[in-house]
Amino acid sequence: MIWFFKPYSFEANIGKAYNDYMRLIPSPEDWGVLLDGDTCFLTHDWGHAIQEAINRHPDAGLFTCTTNRVANRLQARAAMFEQMDLRRQALYAMRADRLNRGKSNQTNSTISGLMMAIKKSTWDKQRFPERDDKILNVDHVICRQIMDAGKKIYIMQGVYMLHVYRVVEGRQYTKHLRKNVPATRIPTVKKLKPRVVTRRLKKKQNDRLTPKITPEQKRRQNERSALRIRRELKIKR
Repeated sequence: MIWFFKPYSFEANIGKAYNDYMRLIPSPEDWGVLLDGDTCFLTHDWGHAIQEAINRHPDAGLFTCTTNRVANRLQARAAMFEQMDLRRQALYAMRADRLNRGKSNQTNSTISGLMMAIKKSTWDKQRFPERDDKILNVDHVICRQIMDAGKKIYIMQGVYMLHVYRVVEGRQYTKHLRKNVPATRIPTVKKLKPRVVTRRLKKKQNDRLTPKITPEQKRRQNERSALRIRRELKIKR
């Protein structure tokens, strides 16, 4: 059986929160999937996709997924990093599921822990570090422990998750990962200036909408205009 959790730590000690949730799993043969709060599955049968990956590599130490926004290049899909259209994200996830269902690539490096699937028996021997100073690098520590124990880490190529990953605050923002930051503090976001439609911009927009004409067509238009003007002058006389 697979258990799914989205742990949250009020003490900025996510390692302790991970361990608390893993303790809830009753059987050592069960798996726990730990998710970041700003992640979302985009396919309807994501649980079955994870189960298929586990069935192919039952002795794995840890599984993770691919995503749109994350620092780890092995997991990130660069083409989707700045894609804000939810429909396009969902289509990309469905395409990844269709083309890479059940496929997992082994990695010898640490992963970003937006999504981590760990077996209860593995966690019993390799637990998350419980540090009360910050949340950073907990995923890297558990990866090193698992690899040192001779277990393998896999990245599921058919499981693609949406990850918000500081899309407003910026990639360098880490205050939410540190202790003693008030929960009500809202990061400062620069206000977007309204787009002013200038004469030059309006001309560019009109030029894009106006079909291009050849010099010969332009000459004929000028001749017709001149003829029309001469006729109007004769009528006035």
